[in-house]
Amino acid sequence: MLRLFFRTWKDLRLILFVPDTILIILNVLLGNLILMQTGIGNALSGLRSLPLRLESLPLIESFISANFISLIFFGLFFVIVNFVVGSGLLSIKYGLMKGIVNEKTLKFYEYSKEYFWKVVKLKFLVFLVMTLLVIVFGALATLFYFLFADKIAYVLLILLMVLVLILLKLALLFRYPSLFLKDKSAFMAVRNSLLFFRKKFFTVVASLLVVVLVGVFLSFGYIGITSLFNYVGRAYYYYFIIFFIVWQLLGIIINLVNNVWSDLFLFYVFKEKQ
Repeated sequence: MLRLFFRTWKDLRLILFVPDTILIILNVLLGNLILMQTGIGNALSGLRSLPLRLESLPLIESFISANFISLIFFGLFFVIVNFVVGSGLLSIKYGLMKGIVNEKTLKFYEYSKEYFWKVVKLKFLVFLVMTLLVIVFGALATLFYFLFADKIAYVLLILLMVLVLILLKLALLFRYPSLFLKDKSAFMAVRNSLLFFRKKFFTVVASLLVVVLVGVFLSFGYIGITSLFNYVGRAYYYYFIIFFIVWQLLGIIINLVNNVWSDLFLFYVFKEKQ
């Protein structure tokens, strides 16, 4: 595991950051478009001038009532565009990781054509499973509460649901490595990830712990950078805007590094341990 940890950092390439960077830029552009078209930005500016939060509730209700259709339309537009483009970009990113892990020539755009629908089906399948679990446990918890009026049973069921969701998260941790490295269908990718979880339970748990610890380490680093920028910003307030932009960019870069590294690490673990 330690060898794979260092190898992943060694094999990180700039091209792996391109898909996630494109998705971030797309989300920023779509977000600004929605703010302009729906008037949310102006509404938020108006709310800041109110002394009490309670006074803002009628304004929020009237804004939603007046712009309900446009909010729904642009909300759906954002979700659909993000889902479609995001699936294509995920296909490219994980295809590139497959090429790096297998030491093959990287194709970039060809991966989107090859894996796009598999990624869409896999995302839909995981969403369906998660939704069904929440519905089943939510219904059982509500039934227990109304039939027995027992808050303890209700709380225990909710805790059990959370535990099952955590286990499912672990069981599906390697769904994308399974999909790309084994070239199977979305259903088989889920099946192989579940089998990997059953056979290599401690490997899966250890992999998640490594990913979480790296994320925590990078988060502490970002907190330290934030404290430094706050100090420098107060000392040299004339350059506050420049400091703020650099600080935001560093936050984005740290998040990108964490996401890309963790995905590539899981690919290497699955490749070696399957």
